[in-house]
Amino acid sequence: MSLEPLREILAPSRDIAGKVAKIQGGELHIATPAGIILAPDPGGISIDDRVTLRDGRAQAAAAAPAEVYFV
Repeated sequence: MSLEPLREILAPSRDIAGKVAKIQGGELHIATPAGIILAPDPGGISIDDRVTLRDGRAQAAAAAPAEVYFV
């Protein structure tokens, strides 16, 4: 029996993008397509911030540059 499926659930090999839904007791509740994921609060992150989960840790996601149109 392989442990790969369990390893993928506990520590995915890819980054997961999400949005902070709630901060409670030093934990971030992050809404992702797969559901809510809890991660430790590293500080400096607020509700509604976009984050990237890597190795169980949340990081503020890099903001995409806004498109500018000159009129």
